[in-house]
Amino acid sequence: MSKLLICPKSNGNTFNVCSYISEKENIDLKILNNNEKIILSKYNKIILSTGVYGGKPHPNLVKWLESIEKDDISENTEFFIFMTWFGRGKSDRDTIKKINLLLKKADKKLDDNYITCLGRNMLIIRYKHPTESEFNEVLNWIKNI
Repeated sequence: MSKLLICPKSNGNTFNVCSYISEKENIDLKILNNNEKIILSKYNKIILSTGVYGGKPHPNLVKWLESIEKDDISENTEFFIFMTWFGRGKSDRDTIKKINLLLKKADKKLDDNYITCLGRNMLIIRYKHPTESEFNEVLNWIKNI
């Protein structure tokens, strides 16, 4: 089983989790802030990652998903997602809906099994995000998909 981890940018919370996973799991990591062509057909599991920005995925991820054609991916390819998120409202579900709309043109959708990194609560906001336990939770989640 070959897995690909997609990260929308080369810094920030989501990137920190992706880097950790890539080192520990020896998984292919592609960062979307360049124009590199990614050969998706050799992967049967594609793990998307994004911060949640008011119920929307990162713009680099949106742009990349818009570029995917049905012929770019194997019929058996599955898509998963993990999100770094403040945990407010249903913005995680809104993000998933947006991504599923983008994947629809390739006849794909996200698996229902997803994970979020919230960080620790401090009154209304979260800080120290993501935590060490979240790094490990996402790593174990990826190992098991």
